[in-house]
Amino acid sequence: MLTSFFKNSKPINFLVLLVLLLVQYLAVQKIEVEGSQTWLNYLLPVVGFLGLVVAFLYLNAVVKTKAFAQKNTYAVLIFVLGIICFYPIFNDHQALLAYGFWMIALRILFGMQDVQHFGKKLFDLSFFLVIAATFNPQLYIYLLFAYLSILFFSPNQITHYFIPILACLAVWLIVMAISLLGYDDTRLLLWPEWTINFDWNNDLNFIFPLGLMGFLLLLGFFGLLAAIQKSQSSQKIYYRLVLLLLMFGGFMAVFQEQFLIQNFIYLFLPLVLMASIWVTQTKTKWKSESVLLFLTILGLAYNFLI
Repeated sequence: MLTSFFKNSKPINFLVLLVLLLVQYLAVQKIEVEGSQTWLNYLLPVVGFLGLVVAFLYLNAVVKTKAFAQKNTYAVLIFVLGIICFYPIFNDHQALLAYGFWMIALRILFGMQDVQHFGKKLFDLSFFLVIAATFNPQLYIYLLFAYLSILFFSPNQITHYFIPILACLAVWLIVMAISLLGYDDTRLLLWPEWTINFDWNNDLNFIFPLGLMGFLLLLGFFGLLAAIQKSQSSQKIYYRLVLLLLMFGGFMAVFQEQFLIQNFIYLFLPLVLMASIWVTQTKTKWKSESVLLFLTILGLAYNFLI
């Protein structure tokens, strides 16, 4: 039933998933109604949800590119069902904005096969990655994907290597101008600090999300390997990018100042892509139906546990 309903990309599918996403988001919001509260306290949750919606929509755009060519909504279904596992991020509106801009950059990355406009897309990719990094400085590491895209998709012109640097300078100038005008300093321009911290303080909230990601990894890894073997050489590049995103997501989860479950959000996205590839390509309907039903039950059940 689930495979049939989400097999095609229809407006009703997105409406159902957006409503579920909104319910999950509102369920964990912490808004204190006090006399001292300002309009900004009520605006920030709206801005955070917009960042989450952008991530939702651009994930759907990613799987619709030639890289994956999926005409279903399995990826966004798995995303919505699993995102509740990282519910602390729902109250971190800055992190949600970073995630939204990061997802826009990924959509550009998976659509860079157009060599004619490669320079413009490379600038856009770098630009949105640096914007995301202004909210979460650890995301600067993803600028390496700008240079990987040059190796994978471009004629390897020397001028292309300077485009990410120009994009960085453009964003930094904008951020510094806003900082000086609004705060009279440059405190909005932050830099990453890499540390390793595995102190999870025996937090049982880690068990469910890590178990879910382990399940998606086992499910999607073999599906991705099978897809790589069957695909053409041009398609294999995108699947390798997914594996690289998986590695970078693991790096983001480990090298953080605090070992928090919301830091795994960048590892979750490639797992969603891998799982959706498996669900799309499996020929045994009862297997895909069982997996989607299992994820649905777990996702909905977790809403009552938090």
